[in-house]
Amino acid sequence: MIEYLFLDIEWNAKNNSKNISDWEPVQVAAIGADADLKAEKSFAKRVGLKDIETLTENTCKLTHVQRKEVAVAKPAKEVFGNLKQTFPKFSFVLFGLGKPIRYTVRL
Repeated sequence: MIEYLFLDIEWNAKNNSKNISDWEPVQVAAIGADADLKAEKSFAKRVGLKDIETLTENTCKLTHVQRKEVAVAKPAKEVFGNLKQTFPKFSFVLFGLGKPIRYTVRL
């Protein structure tokens, strides 16, 4: 049974904005692990932007995504829906914001 969900989301910041309301996800990855931290399932998808023209070179460089991949990727709502179907039940979400795991949320 999956107890832990390790979540990694890569973001595109329009015009390199520091304002989080200007950010959109370009990639999401997750690993589901059991209580002993043994990986059980994984998920990784590119995420389509509302406007591909907002994809910055900085985002491409830092996240290793290519413009052509993002241009044909599914929209965020669909990708996150697929993520939810892949991991319908878990107890904790762990994520890092660009550093080793820093935040844990108990559900």
